Amino acid sequence: MEQPPNQPEQPNAGSFPPPYQGGPPPYNPPNQPPYNGQPPYNPPPGQPPYGSPPPPYQGQPAYGPPPAPGQYGPPPAYPYQPAPPPSRSNRVAKGCLFAVAILVGLFVILGIIRALLGPSTGSVFSAVSKGTATGPIKTVEMSRSFQDFPAKAIDTTTVFKPTDSPLHCVVTLNSGTAKDVKIKASWYVVSAAGLDNESIKDLEFVTDGKKNVLDFYLTYNKDWPVGTYRVDIFVDDALNRTVNFSVQ
Repeated sequence: MEQPPNQPEQPNAGSFPPPYQGGPPPYNPPNQPPYNGQPPYNPPPGQPPYGSPPPPYQGQPAYGPPPAPGQYGPPPAYPYQPAPPPSRSNRVAKGCLFAVAILVGLFVILGIIRALLGPSTGSVFSAVSKGTATGPIKTVEMSRSFQDFPAKAIDTTTVFKPTDSPLHCVVTLNSGTAKDVKIKASWYVVSAAGLDNESIKDLEFVTDGKKNVLDFYLTYNKDWPVGTYRVDIFVDDALNRTVNFSVQ
């Protein structure tokens, strides 16, 4: 069906929603006055108004002198305490013990040497010499002591004290003495302590062609009785010479 002239075209009913009529009415809670915004800020008396700038920067305080010593108290004690130095008495005692140990060691070494060389002749040492001579024995000396190197008699004498011990009879052989020659020293009491011509001890040594100074020594654990004595020197069981001495 045709529309009448000069009439706008009408949409079919139900084709489009009704036109927008605006939002809901403003909210007005019951018994409340309408909201008119926040009132202005009024600071308390004597305070700067809200929003004023902060006070100007005054700068860092000047650096003062360092604190005086001890101002903050003494430093804490270090937990480690070093040991006190050894006292003088301790050092002296240790030094004495060390010296005694050295002396004991020397005596032990000398005892070992004497034991290795044979107890029958005491100490036997070599004094190297050249040349030849007739007979194996050059000299025989009595002495209070004997020197190991160079081998020789020390403090020679024929008169001893009762406290002298050991007594040494030092026999020096001629250079070139053959090997396997038996040298014997026989000690005798000539007249002492009621004894006459009593044998004390025989000491022997067999030559090896190298050693030519022999120390035949005799010890006594008491004082020697006052009197006269002698030592007979034998070469291969033949008497070579006699040395007399006395104790006074």
